Amino acid sequence: MGKNKPKRAGKQLRTTSSKQAGKQKNAVKTKQGRLEELLAKTGSTKTGLFLAAFASLVYLIIFSQLQAPDLKQFGNPAIVIGLLLVEEIVFRKFLYEKIGAMWQLLAYALLMPLVYATQVIPYVAAFASLFILGLFATLLRARLGFSSALALKAFFLLFAYSTRVTSAFALDSLLLAIPFFFMLIGGMNFRQMLSYLELDKIGLRDVLSGLYLFAQGFIVVLAVMIALSLVGIADTNKVAEVIQGLDAYTLVLIVVLTPVAEETLFRGFLQKKIGVVFASIVFGALHFGFGSLAEVAGAFAISLVFGYYVRKNKRLIPSIIAHAMFNLWGVIAALYLVKMI
Repeated sequence: MGKNKPKRAGKQLRTTSSKQAGKQKNAVKTKQGRLEELLAKTGSTKTGLFLAAFASLVYLIIFSQLQAPDLKQFGNPAIVIGLLLVEEIVFRKFLYEKIGAMWQLLAYALLMPLVYATQVIPYVAAFASLFILGLFATLLRARLGFSSALALKAFFLLFAYSTRVTSAFALDSLLLAIPFFFMLIGGMNFRQMLSYLELDKIGLRDVLSGLYLFAQGFIVVLAVMIALSLVGIADTNKVAEVIQGLDAYTLVLIVVLTPVAEETLFRGFLQKKIGVVFASIVFGALHFGFGSLAEVAGAFAISLVFGYYVRKNKRLIPSIIAHAMFNLWGVIAALYLVKMI
């Protein structure tokens, strides 16, 4: 009887380990299954279009800094549209089917830079840049079909031409798309995304709460500015100089689109992952571009106010409204009040 106990214990241990391993595998399969089901339902339409738009934004904002195709050299937009259409038909349609995904990608990255660059260094940079763009298009072609690869180039054109007017539209669009991308990968549908972001309820209460939140935040930021001025940090004039140098399109986006993008990313999504304080640190760091320590400190402070409000009340619309009012106040102050002082 005593000899049988260790054997039974060993069997139980192996059985328990096998069950745990099986549960982990099933969890992975379940998550993959949700994503597969979602792609199967909307793969050729909504999901394909969103992923194409997201990939074009990632490429345009991040990777195109290597050596983006210079669309200006072709002049007429119709020529550019025709060129990109021919690219996709030749590489993602014809060569993809004839020589396979990897070989057509390599051919694309080697041949297409010759259209945009003639010298060695620009060619190498264009090769790296177009390899990444071609990789995105190839992945979409493999996963969601040729139409998604074609949509990638269409969105690339849209956002590339929008940067001629203002770069703010593409950047804000990317910030807004990031949380939706990760939630999509997590297997959520659109309604679940809105619910997760606290965007599924909109009413008059949100407008009134937004006004109240703006008043709260204004008092906090004012206190921070006064405290900083007492220790010799008063460089908000740098922010005013930046705003005064912006065009009208960018100023409108700062008031209308930027609050939606930043609140959705930071308060709706990121702070649920890393907490209010760390999300506020990232939000403050995002404002280093103004070259003002006071702006960074103010952004951090207001992020804390908005963040704790959203965490407590489970509503994001009021923080979007308050953020928009803050940006509107900043624009008015920079364009008019500073000049009057």
